[in-house]
Amino acid sequence: MQYDLDAIWDDLETQYSGGEGIYRRMDLEREMGIRIAILNPGHTRAILIETMPEDEKELMLPGWRGMGCRAFPFDGPEKGKKNVCLYVEGPDHRPVFTALCLDIIRTLESSNHTSRIADLQFCFSRWSKFFERYGIEGLSQERQRGLFGELILLELLLKKGLDAVSAISSWKGCSGGRHDFVHKDIGIEVKTTLSKEPRKILVSSERQLDDAGLESLTLFILTLIQADEKGTSLPSLVNTIRREIEPHSNATFLFETDLIEAGYTDSDAAKYSSGYLIKKSEAFRVKEGFPRIISMAPGVGDVVYSVSVSACNSYEMEMDLMLEEFTGRKKDG
Repeated sequence: MQYDLDAIWDDLETQYSGGEGIYRRMDLEREMGIRIAILNPGHTRAILIETMPEDEKELMLPGWRGMGCRAFPFDGPEKGKKNVCLYVEGPDHRPVFTALCLDIIRTLESSNHTSRIADLQFCFSRWSKFFERYGIEGLSQERQRGLFGELILLELLLKKGLDAVSAISSWKGCSGGRHDFVHKDIGIEVKTTLSKEPRKILVSSERQLDDAGLESLTLFILTLIQADEKGTSLPSLVNTIRREIEPHSNATFLFETDLIEAGYTDSDAAKYSSGYLIKKSEAFRVKEGFPRIISMAPGVGDVVYSVSVSACNSYEMEMDLMLEEFTGRKKDG
């Protein structure tokens, strides 16, 4: 279920008449002890999460720039419970704070009583990694194109008939996996390049094109043309996939979590106005002889290198074959 937290906070602000604060329990399908709040001083936006005293040892409160987190004494209907209060310290951080709170709500909705605090802690850790990698500035143009390419492949896998949970679970690049997609020991590495000759792709480590331990590895290259008005934007592509997987709640939760791992939040969608047209889609079998670096002398590391697309031509394979091998589904379905 989607919640308009900004509308809730705006409504609470209009009702706030002073004192410590004003609160509203979230109208969830099952009670998860979550309240949205406006606190004093400064009409501060906050979320309150009920916990038990024994949870204190398991839960490590985060410390994020522009946000605060503290234990909060709130007299709810059940005695003995405490509250963790997350709040935003300034308007610049409000958009990402909204995205953070929505992720907390999704996480706790998908959790159960026994794993609730562990799941909440994992959610905190996910956002700590997000702020460490991306801050509040959003994705660079290069990262936007990389994510666009990975989502294009994810959409192709869904259209090919791979079930939504398996398709999204195969997406490893969002969390820094060795290869962008892996399913049943079949790997696909995704690269994007802008339409400029000679076309090249950037390989960021010696592991990306290493097929060791895999039954097969394919390099999927998308050649893009930036066309802001006629092209498909990153937010548009995200929403297309959301609609496709909407009937599958488990897949939806996985996808939203993976988007955060990849550095994407809806709060930054307005920054991603660039549109792209796909000029060419190509698949290449990565195997012995392929132009790549997969081993180095001791003491050598952090290798970044480029590969000319034309040097891969003798390894080209049909796109349908790549998708069939990965999904296990032939053309006739």
